Amino acid sequence: MDVTLLVRYRIKQLLKEKNLPIHRLATYSGIPASTLKNILYAQSANPGIDTIAKICDGLEMSLVEFFSSVEFTDPWTISDELNEEKKIYKNRWTNEPIKYKKSKSRRI
Repeated sequence: MDVTLLVRYRIKQLLKEKNLPIHRLATYSGIPASTLKNILYAQSANPGIDTIAKICDGLEMSLVEFFSSVEFTDPWTISDELNEEKKIYKNRWTNEPIKYKKSKSRRI
């Protein structure tokens, strides 16, 4: 499983659960809204642990709580939803699906 995809999915689920808009989470987290949007819309290939920690602070949860969810403990239970998530993201200039390298999870 692609960890970046799982992180993106988890953040979106938490935003829905807490009924938070992206810009409010960015404010609470102390990161630019553009950075958060880049993560959520697959423009950032690999968010760093520092950024994820700040997002967790904004969501008032620990990193352990963030990563102990079903998305990370048993990702196959949500694999259909993740496959749908993958289909959404396309390169904004070429309108082609974003491709990731297997080893580094970066767009090519």
